[in-house]
Amino acid sequence: MTERELKRALGQVRLSEAGRQHILNDARERLNRKENITMKQKKKLAFAVIAAVCVLTIGAVAAGSGGIWYSHSSSRPEYTSFPSAEQVEADVGYTGSMVEHFSNGYAFTEGSVVKNTLEADGTQEHFKSLTLRYEKDGSELNLSLARYSGAEEHDGQPAGTSSGVDLYASEFINRTVPEDYVMSAEDVALEQAGEVFFNCDGGTEIEDHQVRTVNWTVDGVTYTLMQIDGPLTMDELVTMAGEVIDAG
Repeated sequence: MTERELKRALGQVRLSEAGRQHILNDARERLNRKENITMKQKKKLAFAVIAAVCVLTIGAVAAGSGGIWYSHSSSRPEYTSFPSAEQVEADVGYTGSMVEHFSNGYAFTEGSVVKNTLEADGTQEHFKSLTLRYEKDGSELNLSLARYSGAEEHDGQPAGTSSGVDLYASEFINRTVPEDYVMSAEDVALEQAGEVFFNCDGGTEIEDHQVRTVNWTVDGVTYTLMQIDGPLTMDELVTMAGEVIDAG
């Protein structure tokens, strides 16, 4: 997997139906055996899905207390031109605030509809989310919109407000490791602290990727701006979040 493919996978999670089922079955089995499982924050579950493909010794895909989240989307984007609110409403069942261009030069390139299943307490919630991708001078940025129960439970640290909307910021390292990698006690501590998140991409090298996100909720729809290994500072992401909010 190339770096560009990894970044796109982290942003929108591309998995086959067979792959999704394998991950779900493995996670259920581990949860039933009550193995040691590191709990993931919901906003980081796109990374957890990929981590489960190789299943590190630390455990399965988890969300909160004993929940499992898995997602998939088409390998081809549904949108190659900026979608209208009517298109999004028809494709995902709701709409929200979107921008085609940001004032700092990031411009829309493509968008995907993501199918999600959140399983917790013996029940399943199926919902669709939207991922819009932007580029500027070779660097990429994702804006995701999702609506599901518990969506307003934000991770990250308070990052102020914009037009009366509370913003939350999160910054961590996404570390890709070989399939046979065994997590040390220090690794586990770093992941539990939210500083480093581990997954494997089928490679043989250990690589770190810097992840920065800003998220917020308006009218039941949760938004996440995310950049991986990009030049944007957290303050710049907060400013861009304000542009999305003001476009609503």
